[in-house]
Amino acid sequence: MPRSLAQAAPPPLLSGYLLGLSSFGWPLVIAGVLKGIYDLLLLGLFAKVRPPEEVG
Repeated sequence: MPRSLAQAAPPPLLSGYLLGLSSFGWPLVIAGVLKGIYDLLLLGLFAKVRPPEEVG
């Protein structure tokens, strides 16, 4: 429980701070870039892995 509470506070505080700096929406841009990097890393890791149904 304390770990969940510790993780719950910083992201909204950081997002609010970034939105206060400019009205561009930096939290959304940063989240999108991180999601894209995560997706590309997963693709790179599993691109050559075939499901059991396809393994001959």
